[in-house]
Amino acid sequence: MRVGGVVLLVAALWALPAGGQVGFREARDLAEPRVQWDFDLFGPAPEGPFRLEVYYKIFNDGLTYRKTDGYYIAAYRLEILVYQDEDQVYGTTFEEEYQVESFPRTLSQTDFLINQINLPIDSPGEYTLVLRLRDLKSNQSTESRFPVKIPKKPAAWHLSGLEFARHIERALDSSQFNKNGLLVVPSVSRSYGGDSQLSCPFYAEVYGPADLNGTPIRLAVAGWDDLDNKVIDTVFDFTAAGRVTPIVAGLAVSHLGPGDYRIEVDLQTGPSLKSQFLARDNFRIMWSLSTLLRTDYKTAVEQLKYIMTSGEERDSLLDAPDSLRAERWEFFWSHRDPTPGTPMNEFRDEYYRRIRYANASFSVGNIPGWRTDRGMVYISYGEPDEVERHPFDMDGQPYTGPWQVWYYYNPARRFVFVDSRVTGDYRLQYPYDGDPWKHY
Repeated sequence: MRVGGVVLLVAALWALPAGGQVGFREARDLAEPRVQWDFDLFGPAPEGPFRLEVYYKIFNDGLTYRKTDGYYIAAYRLEILVYQDEDQVYGTTFEEEYQVESFPRTLSQTDFLINQINLPIDSPGEYTLVLRLRDLKSNQSTESRFPVKIPKKPAAWHLSGLEFARHIERALDSSQFNKNGLLVVPSVSRSYGGDSQLSCPFYAEVYGPADLNGTPIRLAVAGWDDLDNKVIDTVFDFTAAGRVTPIVAGLAVSHLGPGDYRIEVDLQTGPSLKSQFLARDNFRIMWSLSTLLRTDYKTAVEQLKYIMTSGEERDSLLDAPDSLRAERWEFFWSHRDPTPGTPMNEFRDEYYRRIRYANASFSVGNIPGWRTDRGMVYISYGEPDEVERHPFDMDGQPYTGPWQVWYYYNPARRFVFVDSRVTGDYRLQYPYDGDPWKHY
């Protein structure tokens, strides 16, 4: 399909060209990996070991299935191991089957299973958490490693890790997600945003002296974006309920744009709310169109520049009052829908998939990938059929700095990118093959 001088292929969106795709992953949504891990440390309370909670999330299309008795069944082995130096000191291994009822669900990139495993750790020290997952049908495996530090002597008042949650509600029965009568389902990716997750709920435990029931407790939470702008400043007040006080709170995130955020939680107690303990953590606001429209409408319009046909089209969107933005946005995309009358708009979905890929692959410092030259070409033409890389050519022949050549076979196009400042910012060299871009 050709729109406004830009080629955007929408036929067989998930198919790969026959040219080889050198250096590129397959054309699929890269918003999340197929397996995600997270963990938190709780305790000790009142006496005894720390509790290391490990959370994992496996997406359906990350497993291999066999059809048995009308169902599609996958099987995996999970190993959770804790090492100190080279010695394994804690660990567990188990195997589990996962069953879905239809073939399309085996390919789903959004359906998943989620679980939690708890390990006791008695001694303070520095550990390495090793997480291994093996698909027992394909025999493929993945491994991740994380450092874990157990403090020698926790402060009289201290705070557990923050467990970022998908949702928290009263527990009606026992499960691995049950904490002090609450069902806390972890958000393993710590990702929020979109239309359905406008709050970032979390669970934590405050540990204090047993004889100070009724003591005021305050969590003062400050948060910063990746440009060090302070965007969160709020407090949550509670009352100590004994040696262990469960805490449930939620951060409002509807005003936050896509990106990574770090927070500091200051535990304050007593009538004077004296600072006792400082914890640091992080979460992410995921990219979604609704988040972008809500928090940065101007950027949402700017992202359309590679397919806009005129300055008037841009001005119609930018000048729209709040009450007409949704209507004009829908009008813009309805005229680019290759299958009108159906729920899907394949052109729009592919365009935003390419933006997500560009952001994941070509971002440089604070410049998002869709604004870079490689992002521009990728969004406009998709995956190149071949990428020729020269990462160490610094002698000025023919370019100063690393350089790449992207080839497209049908129709034939060639683009050269040079990182002249060796910063990762590859700039498009002129002249180049292809249509000129109109930056309205």
